[in-house]
Amino acid sequence: MEDIIYGTILPVLLFGLIIYLYILIVLKLIKLAKRFGIKKYLWLLWIPLLNGYIIYQMADTKIWTFILSLLFFIPIVNIATYVVPIVWYWKIAKKLDYPGWWGLIGPLWLLILDLETED
Repeated sequence: MEDIIYGTILPVLLFGLIIYLYILIVLKLIKLAKRFGIKKYLWLLWIPLLNGYIIYQMADTKIWTFILSLLFFIPIVNIATYVVPIVWYWKIAKKLDYPGWWGLIGPLWLLILDLETED
């Protein structure tokens, strides 16, 4: 019985939870992008690597930060793929008048935002 729970049921539930959280985060990012006046290419937020293009626009950073975040396969540069998105989320949090350190937890802080009442 434990083999069924740990081998089948638990991984399926965890996968479902990850997909559910991803959908919630993308929907929040779409609302946030519209709030920042970004109307084009919002479908890019659904693609894991390309969603950085919209996020970098919301953070008002340079295009090279987006390009740098895509170079994860180069050994030294791959450290930037962890740092650059944190900087993006830090700047977005500051633009929304939230503490910048919220950017340290990446997009998870978007789940607690109520973007409906802040417009």
